[in-house]
Amino acid sequence: MKLYMDNYYEGFEGKPEIDIYAFVSNEKVGIEMWDGYFDEIMRKVQPVNDKWQSLAYYYNLYEGWYEQSF
Repeated sequence: MKLYMDNYYEGFEGKPEIDIYAFVSNEKVGIEMWDGYFDEIMRKVQPVNDKWQSLAYYYNLYEGWYEQSF
């Protein structure tokens, strides 16, 4: 049984990819997507009380885990 979605990467094979997974009841579930979709989603996230929070905080630092794309 396939427990992840990869249709957000179809047609973008060979391009940068973002994979997000979690384990639910000891089974891996998640999504694989072209990083362009991820960038668009992250650009829509707005600061809360003028501060970035959670994943948006790290994304907007433009360093560390995601610096390779900029």
